[in-house]
Amino acid sequence: MASQNDIDVVLKRSKQKHVVDPIGELNRLVGELQRAEAIHPDEAFILRFIRSHLIENDEISRNCLTRRGNEKGVDALYIDHAPRQVNLIQGKYRLQNVGKPEKIQDVLQLAHYGPLLTGNGDGVTKWTESIDVSIKEKLKEAWRLIRHKEYGLNLYYVTTGSISRAILRNAEDTAFNSRRRHLQFETFFGSRSNTRRAATRRQLRKFADLLDVLEI
Repeated sequence: MASQNDIDVVLKRSKQKHVVDPIGELNRLVGELQRAEAIHPDEAFILRFIRSHLIENDEISRNCLTRRGNEKGVDALYIDHAPRQVNLIQGKYRLQNVGKPEKIQDVLQLAHYGPLLTGNGDGVTKWTESIDVSIKEKLKEAWRLIRHKEYGLNLYYVTTGSISRAILRNAEDTAFNSRRRHLQFETFFGSRSNTRRAATRRQLRKFADLLDVLEI
């Protein structure tokens, strides 16, 4: 992850009228990963997030990805047994229309896993009846660990688009409807202002935290 010194260097360069384009750097890194792994761009975007924030191991991180199909909003699932955490990731990666508002149904689909995976098993069984086999058994195992082994649940919505405050509040209310303490709903998103205007310290921190794009 980019250090504060790295961010300060970028800020200094921006004052010298250098253009700071975190999204451009992100696209480059995702493109490299896409070619190296022979996967789709959106999968490479998710994989970049996983390796930056959850697990660096190439094989383990690659196996976290679900197949493209009826995965019902789960683009990746990683169970980390050491800290006893279940991590669900949904991502939206766009080369065009950076900052495009996310649809409420997409964000709520991920938030729905809060009460689903912390509730009784009937909900999980019904939900996974028509889900892709690449995620079906993983979700059942995730539910078992959360319900019976006190694993925590982390929901990550990662996008190069934007999320309105109203949608974010709605999603948080949905996710935390389970009222369990060991639940986290977190979003990582950019906006057009981050790429088209002079970067501020806060914006740079957001993008540095997003996918480690400021690797200088």
